[in-house]
Amino acid sequence: MKSMYMIGRMKYMKQQFSIIDVFCGIGGMSKGFLDAGYQVNEAIDLDKEKVSIYNNIFGENIAKCQDICSMNPKEIRDADIITGEIIFNCISIAGKKREEDYPLNKYMISLVHDKRPKAILLEVASVRMNIIQEICGCYANIGYHMYYEKLSGQSYSGLPFHDVKIYIVGIRKDLDSEEFYFPKACYNKNDIDEKGYLFEKNVDSWYRRINRIENYKFEEKKIYIRHLNKFHESNLIMNGSMFENFLCDGEGLRRCTHIEMARLKGLALYDYNEYKNKRLMYRYISQASNAIVISYIAKALREYLRGEKSTKDTTICFSEEQLIAQSNMKPLIENVQNEKIDLEEENNDVCPKDEWDELIDAVCGQAKNNLEHGRSLEKLMLKFFSEVEGFQCQPNARTETEEIDIWILNKSKDELFVKESNLILCECKNWKDKIGRVELSTFIEKMKNRNGRCKLGFFIAWNGVTDNFEKELLRITRGEEVIVLLTKEGIVDAIKTENIMKYLQDEYSKALLR
Repeated sequence: MKSMYMIGRMKYMKQQFSIIDVFCGIGGMSKGFLDAGYQVNEAIDLDKEKVSIYNNIFGENIAKCQDICSMNPKEIRDADIITGEIIFNCISIAGKKREEDYPLNKYMISLVHDKRPKAILLEVASVRMNIIQEICGCYANIGYHMYYEKLSGQSYSGLPFHDVKIYIVGIRKDLDSEEFYFPKACYNKNDIDEKGYLFEKNVDSWYRRINRIENYKFEEKKIYIRHLNKFHESNLIMNGSMFENFLCDGEGLRRCTHIEMARLKGLALYDYNEYKNKRLMYRYISQASNAIVISYIAKALREYLRGEKSTKDTTICFSEEQLIAQSNMKPLIENVQNEKIDLEEENNDVCPKDEWDELIDAVCGQAKNNLEHGRSLEKLMLKFFSEVEGFQCQPNARTETEEIDIWILNKSKDELFVKESNLILCECKNWKDKIGRVELSTFIEKMKNRNGRCKLGFFIAWNGVTDNFEKELLRITRGEEVIVLLTKEGIVDAIKTENIMKYLQDEYSKALLR
């Protein structure tokens, strides 16, 4: 049976340029290139659910569910352009590489080196510019001229959607005679019908089952965001797993449907609303490339490779109007009785949310090795600490001498944490046995090695600690460092009751009074 996108894809088979879509997800990158007249030779992703959705959309089993790091480059078809995502777990605070933690990036470089495509297109969330330059340097060393730009999805669609990514283009040096310019961000405002993208009718009741809204007042035809458990009125729908997006229609507040979110990224090719695990589908759509932005870049690449050199003033959509997305989130005032909206509340048994369940199950479940077991706890705690307003969390990092599981820039305004150091370190131990004093001493040394900038640390011992660990905690109370001990029972309870901040405050107070 042919997919709904099959007819369009057959049309593109005669076109000159083709791509390989590495880490294809549900197909945002492929969709953008197909819209620009390319052929997709092959698509690869490790997630079987994403691959299934991709093939339902594009048909013919184009996507393969494989670990690309285990594939021989000769197994992958040739193409004019290789596209993919950049993984950043490999970059530490000091900018040092950890090859054991980024096989995907390493493989991507080796794949480009082996295949020698005419061009490459890489996508990444916003990150420090020195890291982008470092990545570009890796590809420059294998014969590519590199260009990068931060682009906003709203700038190309005109839709109220905040989706900002950094896009990196590489042109093979023997083909690069002039500078490559990214297409100018513009759109025809008169052609945009926001209501056609949002405010679906006959929305499933699931989207209206929302917890903890009774203390807020919502106005019809407005956008609302829940971030860090607080509601904000917003001018834009926000992309990313940390944001819950809502619309207020004639019946009251509801979540944005999956199809509405997909439309904003140019991906409305599949009945996403019918997917069983709805929270997981939000994540899939959030992680997908913005097909609208990709199609513009793909057209610019096609023109460049055909010898139609672009200029700084080149536009693909000929319009005089331009819009750069600026997010304006205004916190709602709490404790306002919402008299106009009477919504069905979720049963408390629904919490914790599916995403929390998956993370907790991964921590408690079987892992291939100790490294994977530890990483599962780090992922859970990264989301856990990110729920605290003012905590800016960064994942696993390594300096020249030691490894840091999670580090936090403390910008909290909470009366307990506001007086603490700007840097907070977190140690995650997902061991079968209880943690001993040696690991605590090692963690304290990591804190001391931060030039006096770190006085507070969270030690996460999933399965508890030994008596010697407890005794060592008492001994260090004479020093400047404060160690807050967190364990499985407290963490899981805080998640289920949605009292993460209170739990951290209580454990912090215990640490001070120890």
